Amino acid sequence: MIHTFDGSPILALQLIAEKDFSSKVSTIFIEADDVLFETLNRKVNDFYSMHPQIRKPICRHGTFADQLNEILKGIPIYLAPTFLFVDPCGVSGTNFETIRAVMENRPKGKATLGKDYSVRLKN
Repeated sequence: MIHTFDGSPILALQLIAEKDFSSKVSTIFIEADDVLFETLNRKVNDFYSMHPQIRKPICRHGTFADQLNEILKGIPIYLAPTFLFVDPCGVSGTNFETIRAVMENRPKGKATLGKDYSVRLKN
């Protein structure tokens, strides 16, 4: 018997979908592995089709650093309040230079780096 369980992206979307502010939260999921990206994209899109009250999640294929740098290039001023979670399980293509670039995009904000590799950015 094979047991399956929801990964971090679906768990995060479930928590967001339960809240009154769900239509105001943007989510971006990044995956470098081809097979895992296909699965992630399918599961995230399936979740969205069952929860249309949330903002459409975005799935990006590539390394964390490359994709995050592309995202930051497209932001004209500064990031909105941000919660950045870097999954510590098998993540590659991640470095603190990339995380620092996110933190520098919030010049008046506060950044907290958690033990779980999360970065909380607040005004």
